[in-house]
Amino acid sequence: MSDPAPRKRMSARAEKAVRYTATGVVATPVGFTGLFTGNETLGYAAFGIVLAAVLVGPVIERVRGVSS
Repeated sequence: MSDPAPRKRMSARAEKAVRYTATGVVATPVGFTGLFTGNETLGYAAFGIVLAAVLVGPVIERVRGVSS
């Protein structure tokens, strides 16, 4: 059996798309639950999840060593 082909790294744009999609999947149910129950805390939690995903982008780029 031959060795598997080396995996290519995802581009910065692809990583951003995956990060934002995962954030939406996590934050949407929290936000809708807060909206339908009238619980402001859940709304703020959903906002915090999205904000964290946006702010972690530059940190990930610095760790990877990729410039914008």
